[in-house]
Amino acid sequence: EIPPRTCGMCMSENIWAYVVPLAFIITVATVLTAYIAWKARDIPCEFQESSWIYYGVFAHLQSWIVAVPVLVIVQPAHSSADATYLGRTMIMFTFSASMVILIIWPKIFVVLRKRIYGDNVGKRTSRSNLSL
Repeated sequence: EIPPRTCGMCMSENIWAYVVPLAFIITVATVLTAYIAWKARDIPCEFQESSWIYYGVFAHLQSWIVAVPVLVIVQPAHSSADATYLGRTMIMFTFSASMVILIIWPKIFVVLRKRIYGDNVGKRTSRSNLSL
């Protein structure tokens, strides 16, 4: 006889003791990030990252808008432990990687583009100098 398949899971009786401080910290960090990016909007273009920071904050907000319904759907009572684990893991990865990708990727792209095409990438040529 094959034993039944079981799945152990830890559940907290007081999840709000964890969720409320975490949500507070994330909210404060997001608001401060947006404020600092807004204050740094007048920095010269080569040092300016405020537009990418705004995109990152927007990506975080989108992550939360998508994450809350997904977390409700994949609760352990409604689905398997594998689906719950996968859903939570993907949400955490998306939330943490979005800001890193939006800040670092443009810099990597510029460095690679300069390495491939030379130093004069991004310098505009006036239309009067173009010959057809």
